Amino acid sequence: MPHLRQPGGQLSTSSRVAVRVRDQGKGFDPTRFLSLDESRAFYPNGRGIALARQIAFASIQYVGCGNEVEVRLPAAGAGRQASLKDAA
Repeated sequence: MPHLRQPGGQLSTSSRVAVRVRDQGKGFDPTRFLSLDESRAFYPNGRGIALARQIAFASIQYVGCGNEVEVRLPAAGAGRQASLKDAA
């Protein structure tokens, strides 16, 4: 098993929560995975980014070569987050 370095991360809070994750991989082009595409419906991968973008995040932005991503969660009490919190 190859040695894995600890990923970098940053958490900042305000009216929204932002999380930035970076790894040491060579990255990839995320543009074709940002929306759901029927042609990839039965592929073993490639749907998670679009689903997470639609369901969980207020925004998702890839940086540089695609080995770094920043996601923002909706403010507490706004939209889907409030309904999920209230249902728990």
